[in-house]
Amino acid sequence: MVTRERRKLPSWVREVVLAANGGFCTYCGSSGTRAEVVDHVDPVRAAGRDDITNLVPACRSCNSSKGSRAPLEWKAAQEELVRNTPEWKWDSLDARTPCFPEYVLSLTEAGLLEIVSDVQAEVLEAAKAFQARAAETSMAHARSFIASLGNVVDSTTRVRLLGFMRRHLDALDGTGQSAAAGQMAGRQLI
Repeated sequence: MVTRERRKLPSWVREVVLAANGGFCTYCGSSGTRAEVVDHVDPVRAAGRDDITNLVPACRSCNSSKGSRAPLEWKAAQEELVRNTPEWKWDSLDARTPCFPEYVLSLTEAGLLEIVSDVQAEVLEAAKAFQARAAETSMAHARSFIASLGNVVDSTTRVRLLGFMRRHLDALDGTGQSAAAGQMAGRQLI
């Protein structure tokens, strides 16, 4: 099993995500709250992907209150919090509530999921313009890695490096398909 490490998002990914939804928070944006942070819809800690397919813009308040929860878990937690807290105490709950709890609570589960899905689709559409350039950069890095690998004389070290790459490619791919392709490439390089 590969332990996934959080990596810094490329600046273009951050820009694309924060511009989606008109630059407003996905969760409470109808109230005009500007997005300040990139939120993982499905938390990385809960096996959510750490890539552009899982990112939406959010304000700090919603991102903080959502924490390591999926949107529906977060909504349920907000409902529970509001049920158990008198309205006059809401100001003391800043870090645990979204900017506009009334709006978030007014959404149905299907409504919340539809909003999130629409914003994710917008992010992916906007990302297309940048992905070709990112793919070219990745190919250049891959060519450089392959050239460097050719200079590794010790076949045991080469096999270890290829295994490392396979595991990480499998983690990125999520399908496990890269292992077979990597084994074929490994046989050619060894």
